[in-house]
Amino acid sequence: MQYGMFGDIREFRQREQFDKHRYGWLFTKEDLYLIDFFALSIVSAYDEIYDIPSDRSKWQECLKANSVNYIEPELNDDDSVVVLSTCAYDFENARALFAGKLIRKQKINTVTTERSS
Repeated sequence: MQYGMFGDIREFRQREQFDKHRYGWLFTKEDLYLIDFFALSIVSAYDEIYDIPSDRSKWQECLKANSVNYIEPELNDDDSVVVLSTCAYDFENARALFAGKLIRKQKINTVTTERSS
């Protein structure tokens, strides 16, 4: 937290760093996802990009228009996207957004145990 939540994301402005760290993992209670990051954008904390519209293409164009690094993703209507947001210092109330497509890798087996009486 010394450099802000997800503070290292700001280093991904350098294309080499962005390309080197394009993948991450997200674990939920039921599933394991690979995150294929495709954009690093700098926006205002009050930007419309935080108002997630029903029109994904408009949202994606906003993300692309404000990007420092961007790789055109292959997104279908039913694909999910995750966005990490942290403070940036480009201007007052600037935020760095790191966006990626979620790719479900496997279902996590939940083990239930019954307590014997």
